[in-house]
Amino acid sequence: METIDKAEKGGKSREEILAWLKIACVFGGNVRAVTALIRSFGTPEDVFDAPKRLLAKVIGMDDAAALLSMQTEETAQKSFNWLESAPSADIVVLTDDDYPQALIHAGEPPALLFIRGQRALLRKERVLLAVTAAADKEGQENAADFAAALSASGVVPVSFLETAAEKVLVSAAARPGLGIIVCSAGGPDRVSAQRLRAYEAVESNGLIVTAEFPGTGATDVSRGRCRWLAAALSRALLVIQAERRSTILGLAREAGNLGRDVAALPGSVHSPLYKGNHQLIREGARLVENIDDLKADLRLD
Repeated sequence: METIDKAEKGGKSREEILAWLKIACVFGGNVRAVTALIRSFGTPEDVFDAPKRLLAKVIGMDDAAALLSMQTEETAQKSFNWLESAPSADIVVLTDDDYPQALIHAGEPPALLFIRGQRALLRKERVLLAVTAAADKEGQENAADFAAALSASGVVPVSFLETAAEKVLVSAAARPGLGIIVCSAGGPDRVSAQRLRAYEAVESNGLIVTAEFPGTGATDVSRGRCRWLAAALSRALLVIQAERRSTILGLAREAGNLGRDVAALPGSVHSPLYKGNHQLIREGARLVENIDDLKADLRLD
């Protein structure tokens, strides 16, 4: 039987990977259903050895039919084929030792994450950095400085890679000896031509994480899942620059609802790019001026 090299793909056999892909395809973040299946049948492979009638007793007839459908089989096989073709790609599943406990404690963890790059970064302390797409030179420089300084101190910055400002932030930490985690709203094989070089740098010196399947483009819904994933992965959120009506304020609320610390840089009272920062500070976010403030206030290791 053909197997993937266990040293390269997290020690999982072909059958185990395909089983997890099918489970994740149907249940996604429904951790109760996933847990019920594993508790009832043992391993993911055992789930697919069980008769449909027994599956239906655990998850219902409709979900049992979806789990065993040809469409689910085809999606899993396509994703498996992509994993085989991408040397730095892997999956992290709920039962893995390095599956982030922060996601489990957040309440709605994806059954499976697709990753590309340095898997060991999942074991380190993480801080989400957020900067508006309209960031000025000062904002971009601050974003880059905090990303590099955090990484150099052993704390992994987390970000997205959709805007030019985020590209500057990511590029500062996606370097040898440093490291960054980028959360993607699309499948692990999706990247725009404008971000290709930064994406490749992250793959070599950081980690790309997504809950979306290969071939999936970014949508408003998947961007929402991506924001949740980034906030849930992180110990805290630091807002570099945000306007008063920036979506970053929504991200800050989501982080706060997850029990994450929220901090913000102060800026000129005359700049609209700091209105969101000042609003967050008035609402209780920690005021941070430098990396030492951040690490001390948030008690980061």
